Amino acid sequence: MLRGIPVLVPFLVLTVACSKPPPPKPVPPVVVDAGVPEEVDAGPPPPKVEVEPEPIDIVAAFPEPPEPDPATDEGLLQLLLTDPAHAEAALVDGQSPDAFRIAILAGFATSRGEKGFDVRREPLLPVLEDGGVTSQLDAGATAYVVEDDAALTSGGKTVRTLPLGTAVQVVKSNAKTVTVELESAKVVVFGMTGRTPEKRVTEKVRGEVKGSALRVAPLDVDAMVAQARALPRDDDDAKLRAIAWWQRAWRMERSPRTREGLMRAGFAARRASTVVLAALARDFAPVKGLTIDWACGSDAPPSTQRLDAPPAKLGPKQCVRAWDARMSCPNDSASEKKKREARKTFLDSAPSATAWLHFTVDARTPRQLFVVSSPLEFHDACADFKEVSLEAGNGRVRRLAFPLGPATQDVWVPIERTLGVEHAIISAASEQHAIEWMRARERYRWTIGAAQELQVSLTMNNTNFKLPGDVNAATRVVSPERSCDCAAQSPE
Repeated sequence: MLRGIPVLVPFLVLTVACSKPPPPKPVPPVVVDAGVPEEVDAGPPPPKVEVEPEPIDIVAAFPEPPEPDPATDEGLLQLLLTDPAHAEAALVDGQSPDAFRIAILAGFATSRGEKGFDVRREPLLPVLEDGGVTSQLDAGATAYVVEDDAALTSGGKTVRTLPLGTAVQVVKSNAKTVTVELESAKVVVFGMTGRTPEKRVTEKVRGEVKGSALRVAPLDVDAMVAQARALPRDDDDAKLRAIAWWQRAWRMERSPRTREGLMRAGFAARRASTVVLAALARDFAPVKGLTIDWACGSDAPPSTQRLDAPPAKLGPKQCVRAWDARMSCPNDSASEKKKREARKTFLDSAPSATAWLHFTVDARTPRQLFVVSSPLEFHDACADFKEVSLEAGNGRVRRLAFPLGPATQDVWVPIERTLGVEHAIISAASEQHAIEWMRARERYRWTIGAAQELQVSLTMNNTNFKLPGDVNAATRVVSPERSCDCAAQSPE
């Protein structure tokens, strides 16, 4: 064997009786030494596509981040994202804070002194034109708002303000303004799954908007995020432009990625007002007037008539508020047993097995609803003093995006008609903030109050009761099932 080229030795067989010439020798195969492969220019590597993680749908699956060190910038930033109240306390206790940390602390103090429920938004920083067309606003065309809180006026008075990215229908173009029309959702009905409503009852709102506040192409949040991330991080002007892009993305999409992006951009530019806004502004809206409806007619919701007791027959436009639907027990009085059995019969004959959460929300700015349904169980079903435990880790999470509407948008959310559950609609700065509030409540026992809300049950040893601040929630409780064995254990 020669190096690089194999030598083949032919095996020749001679036959004496045969006079034919020997067959020709086979040609040895030629092996070409490939040597070093020639490099081929394949061009730049494909761009890395960032894939957003799937949303978590159960409380226990949310991460439990380690305790950050507020003395470092990254530790303080993580605290600001997950627990603004803790971050504020850490800033107060910090040793020799620099001017930037003092400015953040001052921003917290100013924001908490305001009477509003949410922190006041800072004005948008300017960005260069992105090539959007602002002309050709012909009648019947769809246009999009590119000015933050653009005024919609009628008769010289402001009817409402329009958030960035709002789609409007052009009615006609005037000298300096454009007459537009938009859909305002008065009632929205969500499905059991899905982020957006399945049904809407809308009304048309007409008014005039400055022509400079509109363009014909829709705004792209993903493009804004890409613009912000592509800017250099070692240039002061680029840092401000990054804030400007993140501001617009966050105005249109209140989500973990836009909130963290805005926070980090403000931190990099040492802009305290941006950091405080991203820490305190609530991604999830508060709600009012939360109730549970056990059953609704075939044409409801939306309902025009609410009943406090089950009727003989449920009308198509009627809903019945939730009541004590637990089973009857053998030792119940005759009247109690009859009442409970009648309720069970009514629910068994209801048109649907679905119950409903019903409430109103301020839908003038785009936000989401954070709904968590958590199991409850009696600590001792036979005790005279009924205490329940909240299984927060098993809470099911839903995120619902409500469309543009009035200050009192009527919202219906379907839920399973089951016993032993708390339904909470949580208003917080972020998902993680809301989850930490749920986990903190799991440490304690509770009783069910007259308003069907949990009330903490503390003993003399519970001297350290504490829940995270900056969180509000509207909650309604459905009691766990009764235990019929308790009466049999009674000495009577």
